[in-house]
Amino acid sequence: MQKPYTIIVSSPKGGVGKSVISINLAAALELMRYNVLIVDTDIINPCIGLYLGLTDTSAGILEVITKKIDMKRAVVPHPSTGIRVLPGSVSRNIATTKDVKITVAQIDAFMRALTKLDYDFVILDTQPGIEFPSTLSVYDEAILVAQPNKASCISAIKMLSRYGKAKLKCNLVVNRVRNKKFELDMREIEEMAEIKVSAMLPEDEKVQVGVAEGVPTFVLSFRAPFSKAMGDLAQMYASRIGKAQGPEEQAPHPLLRLFGRKKKG
Repeated sequence: MQKPYTIIVSSPKGGVGKSVISINLAAALELMRYNVLIVDTDIINPCIGLYLGLTDTSAGILEVITKKIDMKRAVVPHPSTGIRVLPGSVSRNIATTKDVKITVAQIDAFMRALTKLDYDFVILDTQPGIEFPSTLSVYDEAILVAQPNKASCISAIKMLSRYGKAKLKCNLVVNRVRNKKFELDMREIEEMAEIKVSAMLPEDEKVQVGVAEGVPTFVLSFRAPFSKAMGDLAQMYASRIGKAQGPEEQAPHPLLRLFGRKKKG
């Protein structure tokens, strides 16, 4: 069994769109016939289950880490896409990571278990910052999310430096681009970060529609500007494991026909 390609989606600050990017990258890869698992590792404010309409789950990542439940039992399928999700643990009692009684050894064991699962891709949506540096060696690649302003990009550059020291390959993704004069453009961001920008994701109303309906934007409206940019990003990651398939090489995924009929109706 081949080890899944493991991608961490991260940022130094919250509210930049990590969860939306994680969900839509997973959806794009799933529609390319890859077997994908999303893991919500944001202990404080988990959003993956909420954004996918999976609000009735009885167990999540904390129960798996503390071995109160087996990982395979905690993973749930998203009804309309088939993406497998290990949701976050929603609790009113968790306000900071100090409220969570887990050890570094438990985290390390959990990460090792992820690498033994039978998936093509495992995508981990994280809380802001690098909470558990010891896990960086487990990931195959990182997505670092920023927005097109100086404060966000400077914070991202600091985090990029930490990834560099850990020798973790990282792709910078700029989200919520509106092409306004006050925004940094791609050239300016690349000069600041000293790396190429892997994707510029446009501000798109369809993203909020997808969140409200509990369906990834890529599936709900795969011709939307945001979806097209996410499709290019997914193609890049698909090429990493040597099984990338272009649209002309496969029959349309049944979900595309389903949502196409829904839109027409």
